[in-house]
Amino acid sequence: MGKPVLIAEIVAEGGSIKFFKDKKGKNDIFFLITNEEYFNSEEDESTESALYNKLSNLLKATIELYPVFMLHPIFVHNDYKNELYSCLSEYSLSRGVNINAWCDALK
Repeated sequence: MGKPVLIAEIVAEGGSIKFFKDKKGKNDIFFLITNEEYFNSEEDESTESALYNKLSNLLKATIELYPVFMLHPIFVHNDYKNELYSCLSEYSLSRGVNINAWCDALK
């Protein structure tokens, strides 16, 4: 694998989620790293996800574990804004979420 490209970083009180793209051989792979702080520990615990062949598959899997689109985006890579917006639109329609912070980040 080469140097991963940061696709997006979202934060909330107590942690962050970073989405990445990398290459494995000739194939693109997508994964995330979470960084969660724990109340009783001064150390951060970072966790890397499974690998996915599409960003949309990673996003769908992540939404099942974390309220991704209810958190605050601090960075979104320009090349992935449309794909993230598509997933956000689908998510917000099904859950009635206020997506203003994400819409600003995806402009």
